Amino acid sequence: MSIIMIEPIYIIMVGVVVCVLLNIALLSRYRRCPADKILVVCGATTPDGIRCLNSGGVFIWPFTQEYSYLSLTPVILGAELRDAMSGDGMHVDASARMSVVISTEPELMPNAAKHLLNASEERIQSLAHDILLAQLRRLLATTSMEGFSAFRNKFLDTLQENVEAELNKLGLHIVSIDLTQVRVKH
Repeated sequence: MSIIMIEPIYIIMVGVVVCVLLNIALLSRYRRCPADKILVVCGATTPDGIRCLNSGGVFIWPFTQEYSYLSLTPVILGAELRDAMSGDGMHVDASARMSVVISTEPELMPNAAKHLLNASEERIQSLAHDILLAQLRRLLATTSMEGFSAFRNKFLDTLQENVEAELNKLGLHIVSIDLTQVRVKH
């Protein structure tokens, strides 16, 4: 009976190769988050199923987690409201411009991940547009046009607060908002 002797150098070489391959496999699962994106990690091993990062990096567990990115590029939109009724019964045309971005606030990022992950810029723009129009119509319906010019800044502040509250439900944040025109139809 003979015992096969393996040279120690071969054992060391096999060990080094295994360590190198293991390190390559682990490092290939590490994802960094660029400054202009939010990294969204989904899967069984994340608390609440979703984890959002807007800086740094994270190890993505194979087979149990996946990842995707949300862009932090602002979306600019305009909205025109035609023939809306004011609080004092006048017909009004109004237009507004708004710039929105996905929020980086920790409590709002999961909302964005749930509602906007893999959504196109056009879809985000459409959602924000609908919210802006609805809130503009709602606010005009409670505002008298006689006192509007005196309280234009208060009107704009209230509009921003109302729109921001609705956008936050989607994980969006207003960068800027401007009421470009309000015209009473005679």
